[in-house]
Amino acid sequence: APAQPTDAKVLVSLALGTALAAGGCGAVNMWWESDADAKMERTRNRPIPAGIIRPGAALLFGMLLLGLGVTLVWVGANPLAGALTAATAFSYLFLYTPLKTLTSWCTLVGSLPGAIPPIIGTAAKLGQTGAPGIDRMGWLLFALLFFWQVPHFMALAVMCRDDYARGGFKVATVDDPSGRSASVWAMAFIVPMLFAAGMINQTFFDADC
Repeated sequence: APAQPTDAKVLVSLALGTALAAGGCGAVNMWWESDADAKMERTRNRPIPAGIIRPGAALLFGMLLLGLGVTLVWVGANPLAGALTAATAFSYLFLYTPLKTLTSWCTLVGSLPGAIPPIIGTAAKLGQTGAPGIDRMGWLLFALLFFWQVPHFMALAVMCRDDYARGGFKVATVDDPSGRSASVWAMAFIVPMLFAAGMINQTFFDADC
């Protein structure tokens, strides 16, 4: 983004708003998947399945955090950054989360909310120039994170295959326990990930020159 100083109000609103929205998504997700969490070794001690927090309280808390976070980014940074924050939460909670029990393609869908944060920051920064938008570096960082998440998740899916099966999640290693499908997915996304990383490096080099 432009090298001009970042407005303190924008920076604080963006950081705090993002943290609140992310926390809200996590809480709502734990409410949504509490039954599955109770069946999985790595999640059975989360607050809801452990009986520490009531499901309704977790949902209310999560929605409150999410609403505050989106509002803070929208008002403190700019509407585009706020809308992207809302889009991140929507795609995570209402696309990725329900698809996890339906299809292994959920991983690709889930890569979207995981990759949006860099363009939220770009939109917040560029909004200070009076022309809010997303620049080349923002899109390249989006691409890097999007492609990275598939091989990253496939490694987790191999390690936690039995847990995902118990939870009823249709990840690649549950559909294909041999791991071959997960390997193909990982390799297919590692190549464009490296290309995106090279483009980012070249963009930094060009900027320095």
